[in-house]
Amino acid sequence: LDQAPAAKLPPPVDADDVHAVAVRGTAGRFLPEQGALEWFEGGQVYRLRSFGLSRAELVEVAAHLEPA
Repeated sequence: LDQAPAAKLPPPVDADDVHAVAVRGTAGRFLPEQGALEWFEGGQVYRLRSFGLSRAELVEVAAHLEPA
């Protein structure tokens, strides 16, 4: 999991294979070639990566994250 301050979710670097997905009640995206789930929440951009988990599993992991 990576996070960085931001004003919004920036456009994807490689927009060839991007899937819109709802993450924690907000619009996000899944990039299958990168194994990445990305979303913007509370002034932060989050990127959760795994090549072993599916899109649905990454969304489920994200749903259970708690603020540090």
